[in-house]
Amino acid sequence: MKWLWRILIAFIIVTLSFFIWINYRRTAVQLKAHSDRYDTVVLYIDDRPIESITALLNRDQHIFIDLSMLASYRSEPFQLSETGDRLTVAARQFDRSSSSDLTVDIPLIKFAERNYVDINYLPYISDLSLITSRPPHRLYSKDYSIRYAYTNGSVALRAEPSAFAVQLKALPEMAKVYVISEVVQYYFVRTDDGEQGYIARSALDEIYEMGRSVALDDGGNRAERYGRLQWTFDYFSDYQSVLKSAPIQKIDGLDGFVVNFFDVSDDGQIVNRCDFDYVRRAHRQGYSVQGGVAKALGDQQLHQLLSDYRARQKLAEQLRAYCKLYQLDGISLNFGELDSSDKFNYLQFVKQLYSLLNEEDILLSVSILPNLDDAISHLIDYNIIAKFCDYVLLMAYEEYGADSEVAGSVASLAWTKRQLDTVLANTPNAKVILGIPTYMRVWSDVEGERSHMLMSEDLSQKTMAMNQLMDFLSQRDYTMARDSGSGQNYYEVARGDVTLKVWAEDAHSVKRRLQIVKAHHLAGVISWRKGFESTDFWRVVRENIDD
Repeated sequence: MKWLWRILIAFIIVTLSFFIWINYRRTAVQLKAHSDRYDTVVLYIDDRPIESITALLNRDQHIFIDLSMLASYRSEPFQLSETGDRLTVAARQFDRSSSSDLTVDIPLIKFAERNYVDINYLPYISDLSLITSRPPHRLYSKDYSIRYAYTNGSVALRAEPSAFAVQLKALPEMAKVYVISEVVQYYFVRTDDGEQGYIARSALDEIYEMGRSVALDDGGNRAERYGRLQWTFDYFSDYQSVLKSAPIQKIDGLDGFVVNFFDVSDDGQIVNRCDFDYVRRAHRQGYSVQGGVAKALGDQQLHQLLSDYRARQKLAEQLRAYCKLYQLDGISLNFGELDSSDKFNYLQFVKQLYSLLNEEDILLSVSILPNLDDAISHLIDYNIIAKFCDYVLLMAYEEYGADSEVAGSVASLAWTKRQLDTVLANTPNAKVILGIPTYMRVWSDVEGERSHMLMSEDLSQKTMAMNQLMDFLSQRDYTMARDSGSGQNYYEVARGDVTLKVWAEDAHSVKRRLQIVKAHHLAGVISWRKGFESTDFWRVVRENIDD
């Protein structure tokens, strides 16, 4: 009889081993299938997986979606610009106060002959809303019903609709899940962290429905607009360079950016290179963001634009629409030099723009150039400009510019005071922001010849940033003196019959400029430009700007 028991025990062991092996294989297959599907599908539209590898594009930590995929979620075809790199949309999509025919442009990027648009624009150009901003990305159309529920106890999320299927994770009581479909005694659901699987129907007591929602992050608290301002210009050459911009770090002593997001082109349209993520990152760090507006059109085209009331109004409405779209804190005009015949109409444009922005609690600042010929400027009536903007930005630099025949400071302190006095004669002190340079020039002075900019292998550009000064000096024998004429530190480097001359922008000159700001009770300072500063620049500003 013993041999029968041995056979029976052996049979039981083999049978159990077989079932364990079968279950292991089944579990492995389920896990692999689930993992493959979860890893390869990065986009869902109305909970339908989109497995096209070209649907989404990750570029510089920005997510772009193939424009052609959105055609069926629009009531009319997309309208592209003549150059094909911009999408024209109605401003009323995000600014209800805009006129019905007002349009704005949205930048596109091209990849493999396809146009892609930032996924943040979806609610404004299609019937889709972005619900999850992290992979896998989920988009929902306005007619799609989103169902959700809460678990009534601890429940297993399984890879298949079966009690014997592998458990993906354990969900606690009151875990929120989104119900995608029903399969016999199971629901196919998605968890809040994006994982999908099956749970028993008995795990959910009541299912709720919610309508279309736009989950756009506003970037957190906006910066306070009070106190003495400490801004800097942030410059980008194109949309791609904005996308590639480095993460925005919190810097004590800095509280806002003026960014050249907009250019006015020859046809009177605005070339837009603004980016949702840039503005949100800045807001999260407590910075304000002003959208800089420059002219990129010829004198004749600008004259025609400014002479036309409707064209000016359209331009003003477009800028207001962009502010509302991107949640900008303000607009900063920098039209540079203007013909004297355009002075009146430019002031009218500033007035029109200020009226629109002021209604929405959006700041307007206007940059003005220094008076280089020591005559009363024909460009600006300061007393009128000051009435129709929040701040006047005096760009007090370029005393001795790149084309100067005499070597000198970018902005000596005495010259800066004269420029400021001219502006303050007709402008409230509390509206003036002083522009300060964070760069200088290296001049070579050859006896018997005109002074000229140094262009050599050790300096690749005509200007030298503050953060390059110490490196420049460490490689040369130099003499240093305090120049009473400019109020700055002055350096000379002898090179045979050539003398290199530098009127330095450093902690000393910054402190002297801040003394001017405090003495005249100005609104603040703005530096040209971000990235040029020395490591101690903003510390010096923070420690010396308050009274």
